[in-house]
Amino acid sequence: RFESHHELIGSSYAVEMPLSPDQYDPAQWLTAREKYLATFQANLKQMVTVAQDAGVPVILLTVPFNPRLSPAWKHRQPHSFDPEHRPAVTEAIRSAADSVSRGDFEDGLKTATTALALDPHPAVLHYLKAECLEGLEQHETAERAYAESRERMMGNLGSRLSTNRIIRDLAKENHVPMIDVQELFQQYGAKRERHYNADLIHDDCHPTPLGHQLIAEALAPLLRQAVVENRTP
Repeated sequence: RFESHHELIGSSYAVEMPLSPDQYDPAQWLTAREKYLATFQANLKQMVTVAQDAGVPVILLTVPFNPRLSPAWKHRQPHSFDPEHRPAVTEAIRSAADSVSRGDFEDGLKTATTALALDPHPAVLHYLKAECLEGLEQHETAERAYAESRERMMGNLGSRLSTNRIIRDLAKENHVPMIDVQELFQQYGAKRERHYNADLIHDDCHPTPLGHQLIAEALAPLLRQAVVENRTP
C-alpha cells in the first residue's frame, strides 16, 4: 500500500507506513550506509585527483537540501533500530505524532527527546522532534533537527550532513575552492526569517530560480579566478 513520493513535507505518512523489521533488518542499513559514504568519498577524491593531474580547475559545491523533506518521501523508514527498545520507541512515535496533530508541542518534544535517548537512529523520530520545535517557533534548532532527520533517512536521500562533511573535508585537504551551498542557503533564510530553505528548494534538493541565482553569484568570482590563473578562454 506504500506510495513513493506521497508526502513531500510532513511526518504523517512516515508514521502510518513504517518499514517492518520483518521486511528488512534496520541494523543492516547502518553498515550499508558506511559503505555508501566510503564509496562516495573515494569516488569524489578520484575525480578531483584526475582533474587536477590533467590541469583542470576544480571547484566543489556542497549539496543543498530540503531539511523538511518527509522521511518516507521515497522509502519506508523503520520506527526503531533497537529490538530491545522497539515497543517503547514505536509507542513514542505514535504519541509524539498525536501531540503534533493536537498542537501540544511541548509534550511532543518531551516524548520524542526521551525516545531518542533510547534509540537515536529513526529519522521519523527526529522529524517529529523538529516539528515540535518548529511549532514552538524555535526555528534554528528545528532546522538542525530536520537536517538530522535527513541524515538518518534510509536510502539515497539520506546522509546529507555526512555527504557535505566529506565534500568540505576533501576540499580542505586538496586545497580546492569550495562553495558551501547549504550554508549559503541557510544564511540567506536566517537573515529573512525564511527558514528550512523554503524559497530555495523545489523538492528534496533541486534549487528554485532564486536558489540558482544565489549559487551563480557565489560561483562567478571563483570561475573568473580560475580563468585568470589558468589562462582558460
